[in-house]
Amino acid sequence: MGKMKAYANFDEYLEAQSPKNQVIIRALRRFVKRIEPKLSEAVKWGNGCWTGGSGLVAYVYSAADYVQFGFFGGSALKNRSRKPCV
Repeated sequence: MGKMKAYANFDEYLEAQSPKNQVIIRALRRFVKRIEPKLSEAVKWGNGCWTGGSGLVAYVYSAADYVQFGFFGGSALKNRSRKPCV
């Protein structure tokens, strides 16, 4: 297994991604900022992350053919609308 890339900050992480993935990551960045503006951006384990007062909240992973967005502890997130998430 190769060595994980180290990035000083989220901007550096973003700039290292392919142009196609940068478009997607920028959209995710705007989305997170709009939904939860108090989250901080970070880079953990070579991936872009968003953190809050209680720790890691969400991440973005960029591969050659896709971008993955996910939540740490996603099953514990509260559904504010009270509607099923199906």
